[in-house]
Amino acid sequence: MKIISERKRCTNAVNVCDVTITNNYVEPAVGLCEVCGARVELEGFTNTCAGCGADYNMSGQLLAPREQWGWDTGETAADILGPRLPDDDW
Repeated sequence: MKIISERKRCTNAVNVCDVTITNNYVEPAVGLCEVCGARVELEGFTNTCAGCGADYNMSGQLLAPREQWGWDTGETAADILGPRLPDDDW
């Protein structure tokens, strides 16, 4: 994946009526999908291309197809992507 915009930590300060309001936020890195060329925001653990469905990690590395996920642990893609439940023991 070609990274076209690096991840940035930003601070925005505004002075309103002698009070400074500071806002901190993070702009995610943006890359170009290796499969279809669409822009992919790399903001989470797993980032899916809206153009073709290819998955990337936060560093922009193309991940294996979802049907291969968890083959060594018996997990499914739903187990990996789904929300953690309160009674999960891992």
